[in-house]
Amino acid sequence: FVAVPAELGEIGILPGHAPLLSGLRPGELRITQPDGQTQILFLEGGMLEIQPDIVTILAEASLRIADIDIHESRERIKEAQSTLAKRAVPAMDFARAELELQREVA
Repeated sequence: FVAVPAELGEIGILPGHAPLLSGLRPGELRITQPDGQTQILFLEGGMLEIQPDIVTILAEASLRIADIDIHESRERIKEAQSTLAKRAVPAMDFARAELELQREVA
């Protein structure tokens, strides 16, 4: 079983799933192996292709959950929120801060 953060919501994929292409948003990728063990990765977005016998994920970046520093992530959330709270921020900085906030919250 594979669960991915698709653009319109989480998708659960079992063997024999119908073919599908989708964009991915930042979030959790969960892979449950036949023996019941689950592997969890954080994806920063990308593309997903599902075929009946294979799932292909092209991710912009991925991290194992164990490698995420929660304190550092909280600091980046505060910085992004601070940038978004300013009224005189250039549009590019605002968009960058908004994407950073979405990524860190995910």
